[in-house]
Amino acid sequence: MVDEAELKALVCAQGYRDLVRDPSEPSLVTLFPQEGEPQQAYLRFARKPSRFANEEAALRLIHQKLGTAPVPQLLLSLPEVGDGLLVVSYLPGLNLADFIPVGADIPTMPLAYQRSQPETEAGLLGSLVNAGKAVRRLHEIDLPRFCLLDGAHPNPHLHNARLYTQQEARHMLSRVGALGYVSDVEAKHITVWLEERLPLIGETEPATLTHFDLHAGNVRFCVRDGRIQFLAIFDFELARGWLPEDDLALLSWYLRVLPGGWEAFCEGYVRVVDKQRLEMFEMIKALTAVAYSKNDYDWRDWCRNHIQKLLLQ
Repeated sequence: MVDEAELKALVCAQGYRDLVRDPSEPSLVTLFPQEGEPQQAYLRFARKPSRFANEEAALRLIHQKLGTAPVPQLLLSLPEVGDGLLVVSYLPGLNLADFIPVGADIPTMPLAYQRSQPETEAGLLGSLVNAGKAVRRLHEIDLPRFCLLDGAHPNPHLHNARLYTQQEARHMLSRVGALGYVSDVEAKHITVWLEERLPLIGETEPATLTHFDLHAGNVRFCVRDGRIQFLAIFDFELARGWLPEDDLALLSWYLRVLPGGWEAFCEGYVRVVDKQRLEMFEMIKALTAVAYSKNDYDWRDWCRNHIQKLLLQ
């Protein structure tokens, strides 16, 4: 862990006047800005800085393009910091998973962490409008190619939206088949289903900044003056250049089980979301989960069932 005096010096160099650590949980801190109210946050460290290189690139890009943005603040990433990357994540408080009804038909992986009990749901729909605005701002950041922000990606179609998406879908389906989760007949059915929808993507569509892991646990809220307020989106470790529907597909699974949740989010997002394109990315997202997720909780099983539902549409 970073030395206390060194940590305070680093934080103060970023414009804060002081920092106090929680004695029972050293990563939980209270930051005191030069003006305004103190804020609680977690400091994220990495003993291998390369692990968060992609997240660092994403946060630097977002702050460069948007200035004040609803994302964690990158404080420092220098070799002399003992554990590598240092990020302020606005974790204390609530996340979208805390509002998901018990028993909802939804993958429960992000619901399985220790959940808070919201003291109120007043203002929730308004905060989802603001979350939609925040995601739209991220998706307005164009990137020069389709890949991870640190440049690492085996897909060769870095400048063709349709071919890049096709390659991603084929790779995920191939892996799912190799693992035995779909039969050859099912794989052919899924392939035809995807190929029918692929022309919906233009070859020259630009790559935009996508979070890639925008599930319910990565959208944060807080309670201020007795009302829910949107706080931040965090965990950009997998961020990359792709198409906005990749984020929207995953997040829509959770918002749709909240009465009015998806509609409120779309009100803030403003852009029209094409239903068929969204369904195509739901298929790709579900295949990705089946291909690479451990079957913790019911994530993989839920996604396998969702694939079958999509095939019937």
